[in-house]
This record gives sequence, structure tokens and C-alpha cells, in this order.
Amino acid sequence: MTDDRLERFLGHYSSGHTPWDTGITPPEIEQIAAELPPGKALDLGCGTGTNVGYLLARGWQADGIDFVPQAVEIARDKLAAFPPEQFSILCYDVTRLDECPDLRAPYNLAVDIGCGHGLPLESQAQYAKTSPICWGRAAR
Repeated sequence: MTDDRLERFLGHYSSGHTPWDTGITPPEIEQIAAELPPGKALDLGCGTGTNVGYLLARGWQADGIDFVPQAVEIARDKLAAFPPEQFSILCYDVTRLDECPDLRAPYNLAVDIGCGHGLPLESQAQYAKTSPICWGRAAR
């Protein structure tokens, strides 16, 4: 990414000021997990892995992707008790999913809680273009 978002997020994680990281799974995710049979999920902008952990605990295979190395490290530590074949936490740019070598698509569920709308306008189009890779289809 060409914007200063990474530097800002690095500063927030270094200072411990991460007000978006509540550690609480949103009710929408809880409802989806209750209604759907467990499958494969991808959390775009997973942060410290709260939603990935929630889904793992309910029988899902779940992967997370975030561009902030500190968040990815925290998520990996937080989820270490789960079998490693059940999840993956990737440090990667969500606007370049089509280039991510470790993405385990296709997914039955993709979760975006605060990721896409937080991207700079010029990056949102690329994010939308590459998101079909989550489903195992080429972007159009």
C-alpha cells in the first residue's frame, strides 16, 4: 500500500492504543455461525484474530489476513491452541489477494469487519476486483 496506513497502525499497536480491537465477536458473526454449517471462512483485516478464534471454536476452518505484522503475531499467539491445519493467519495486503500464495480458497464465508471501507478510495476498487479470489474464481 502506498498510503501511510501501515505506519499509523504500527504506531497504534506499538503504543497499545487499539480501540477497534475489542476482543468481542460482533453479533452478526455469531448469528452467521449459528445459522450456517461449519465450512471454510476468511476474515479480511482479521487484526488480532478474535473472529477467527470464534469460528474455530465452532468447528470452522478459518483463515485471517491482515497487513499489520504486530496484529498477525498477536493473532497467531492467541490461536496457538487450535490445530494448525484448521487455520492460517497471513500478513498480506487485502488489495492483492490474487497474488497471495498461501490463501486457501475457496471459502464458504468471507468476513470483513472494518477492512474494506477503511481503505483509501483508490485501493477500494482493487480490493473489490480481487475479492472473487476468495471464492476460487478469477476476478473479472
